Amino acid sequence: MTTYIGCLFPESHVINSYINPEKQSKIYHALHGGGTTTTNNGENWVLFQKNGHPATQSCQHDGFTAVVDGHPWWNDDTLANIAKEKGHSFALIQGFIQYERRVFDHLRGAYSFALFHPERKIALLAIDRMGVKPMYIRFNSTILFGTNIQALTEASNQDASINQQSIFNFLYFHTIPSSATIYNDITKLQPASYLYFDGTNVETKKYWHPTFDDSNSRSIEEHKSGLFNHLRKAVERTAPGNETGSFLSGGLDSSTVSGILSEQVSGANTFSIGFSEQGYDEIEYARIASKCFNTTANEYYVTPDDILASIVDIANAYDEPYGNSSAIPAFFCAKLARSKGITTLLAGDGGDEIFAGNKRYAKQKVFNIYQQIPHSLRKLILEPTLVNGIAKNIPGVKKAYSYIEQARIDMPDRMESYNYLRRMNLKDMLTPELLSEIDPDGPLDCLRDTYNDSSEDSSLLNKMLYLDWKFTLADNDLRKVNRMCEIADVEVHYPMLDDDLVEFSTSVPSSVKLKGLELRSFYKQAMTGFLPEQILNKSKQGFGLPFGEWLKQSPDLQSFVYEKLNQFKEKNIIKDSYIDELIQLHRGGHAAYYGTMVWVILMLELWYEKYKS
Repeated sequence: MTTYIGCLFPESHVINSYINPEKQSKIYHALHGGGTTTTNNGENWVLFQKNGHPATQSCQHDGFTAVVDGHPWWNDDTLANIAKEKGHSFALIQGFIQYERRVFDHLRGAYSFALFHPERKIALLAIDRMGVKPMYIRFNSTILFGTNIQALTEASNQDASINQQSIFNFLYFHTIPSSATIYNDITKLQPASYLYFDGTNVETKKYWHPTFDDSNSRSIEEHKSGLFNHLRKAVERTAPGNETGSFLSGGLDSSTVSGILSEQVSGANTFSIGFSEQGYDEIEYARIASKCFNTTANEYYVTPDDILASIVDIANAYDEPYGNSSAIPAFFCAKLARSKGITTLLAGDGGDEIFAGNKRYAKQKVFNIYQQIPHSLRKLILEPTLVNGIAKNIPGVKKAYSYIEQARIDMPDRMESYNYLRRMNLKDMLTPELLSEIDPDGPLDCLRDTYNDSSEDSSLLNKMLYLDWKFTLADNDLRKVNRMCEIADVEVHYPMLDDDLVEFSTSVPSSVKLKGLELRSFYKQAMTGFLPEQILNKSKQGFGLPFGEWLKQSPDLQSFVYEKLNQFKEKNIIKDSYIDELIQLHRGGHAAYYGTMVWVILMLELWYEKYKS
């Protein structure tokens, strides 16, 4: 794991009261494998680096100190040559000297960085466009920043209090969306954002917004050619070699990435996870892709015993609560790759979110037809008759009632109609103490802020894609894969999220990406002849985990989980009666549906045990 941490002190006298000298020495001066410790006469500006990784570079030049984590690249030839000769941190300093905050116009790739100049009293902190690399910031009388939340709390003499709204948001999203964190005075930068500090004032701002172009008149053949060109360049940028492999689920994106990797690395290693549980295993599609591209296939079947053996370590790996159970297969896939000598994995995450592959895109397109009906007709005739009137009880009209009931809800709220917590009476689930400290509409406000942050003239589809770039990718899937690869000691890259490929996707009109109700219509058309027909025509599945089913079947897993759920009752977050009811609903009802909430609560309990016990 790569961790760097630093402190910017507007007032020099606060250093001794804020930073714990004993912990400072223990944590940051005992560097693992090298690193840097930079101070400005021991007073105002401090940068520490822990667990240095080859992807993390730092340097000092011309009064600046810079540290860069990740794999950026430059579209400025001069800066690209500087980075090649002297490293990205040196190139960042030169780029800032030349362009100041316009340096982002020339910086691409997955990165986080910290740049500051003590004498000029300026600092710039930033993360990449898609939010692959994290940056956490703690505000008090100082600005403490770093790539790991717990490192910030360990470095300080001041306790970090739990943000109760974030607890609720976690139960809602199964992760904590940026810019909030689990702690009250710690935030995280959102994708494509920076923090600029001039010694007095702090400004946090977006440096990039996508521009969707639905008027693009390029032919389908031109779009196809552009897609392949960008995909191949995206894979090339990862510098593939014999120690580079790829995740292979058998879906469109992992199969595409694996196929392009196989063009550049003969017999490339691919890694797939299977499950014995019916309805979850799609390893046959991974085998089809592997055979088509002549990759070296590596497979592992995850079992309930694997969950029991790894669940605590995996929960503890996240520095704030994280509740996506597919972290388990991601970890075992990365662990398998490392055991085969692979140090870098390519992941297919992002394709659905840039080329319209999720079912909700087509579903909301259908609902949006209702919004095109004249307002007067909807409000004066249809809704009084079908929603508020007796017609809703007529058997043949029920579907129309259900359709209108959802369709009349504004976006993005409409997509949340089936969220577990939206369908619950929160008073039956949450303790009065928690309810008194939260805003039940807080999660919707998070979604609305991002949805409305996209261009006003963006299509419905593009607004949903933009929303997913943050909530599905940056806040969820990328955290999952990043962390599981880190604890398996494997680097991960996301060719589908290459900046140039993402920009290319914004030039493909909505009507081409989603033709009618056909998901990924353009992408599938472009991949015809490259991907096997079985994969082009398969339904989307992914690395789901049959936790709910296995919890019913495994006495050992049940014993562990029920013990932890009962321990969680002491946290006074969820009512005891609800936890008991949830266990019974899982046992007697839909195992996968109720098993998801069991997992989320379990992850929260394990996080508390690790960090707040």
